[in-house]
Amino acid sequence: MHFLTVLAGLGILIWSAEHLLDATLGIAAQLRLPPAVVGATALALGTSLPELAIAVSAALDQRSAIAVGNALGSNIANLGLALGLTALVFPLTIAYAPLRRALPLSLVAIVATCAALADLELSRNEGCALLLGLGIAMWLLLTAAEKTDAELSDEHCGRRDWLWFAIGLVLLTAGAKLLVYGASQLALNFGISELVVGATAVAIGTSLPEISASLSSARRGEHGLAIGNVLGSNIFNLFGTLGVAVALNPWQAPDSTVLYRDGVICLVLSATLAALLWVQHWRGTDPMRIGRFPAALLLCCYAGYCVLLFNY
Repeated sequence: MHFLTVLAGLGILIWSAEHLLDATLGIAAQLRLPPAVVGATALALGTSLPELAIAVSAALDQRSAIAVGNALGSNIANLGLALGLTALVFPLTIAYAPLRRALPLSLVAIVATCAALADLELSRNEGCALLLGLGIAMWLLLTAAEKTDAELSDEHCGRRDWLWFAIGLVLLTAGAKLLVYGASQLALNFGISELVVGATAVAIGTSLPEISASLSSARRGEHGLAIGNVLGSNIFNLFGTLGVAVALNPWQAPDSTVLYRDGVICLVLSATLAALLWVQHWRGTDPMRIGRFPAALLLCCYAGYCVLLFNY
């Protein structure tokens, strides 16, 4: 039954990601916005719902440490696993213009989070400040976007796209939950500890919507949507998910691990991606490219982080 649960979750993920992608492209055409911008806003908000649900639940149970770890860990998984795996399978090319705000904002989000964690606590005021940062970031992303001349195809209908967008998000989240549950139970049946399962299956599970959406986008040539989704999800995780969690329940770290391990690794991965794209932009390379070598490097960094989890 657990094996069938894994298969069912995987099937729902693949099916819902395809329909979600269709709906997102239709919405981008309706709003005349580049797919990368829609990916960094509407799609990123939707694929970040699992992290948000976990954060709110943990905060209400007075367990904000789970929310903090999940927000940082999901960002690391988004950059190292989701983007690394996507670019390894489908090398990505993207113009600089649609990312000129999303890229620096993703860096600002992690720098602001690390600055807030410098005293090893997150207060309610800092949570509210992070939420304010989310509002500003979304405003900057949407106001800076250049309108496109995209037109709706016959297969797209305004209301239908929004309906399928909502349905796709619900099914994407449900598929991720089924897959995580089945994988966790299979692992426990084989004698793997709950700690290992929680640090791997659950952490990766909350990033499955981003992985599915990014892979589906890249497979169909919508590379801007794939990269925009990862960057936007990281902004939502730190400004939104983390902001909501500590606004509901302030948190104090028992030690500096969350800052010097998770925070620093997240910052290094974000800075590495930004440097890779900015160097290409300064050299006049447009569209920019994330090939298989940097993708493999991102995946190795994520594997190293997983190893570090059990030794530090």
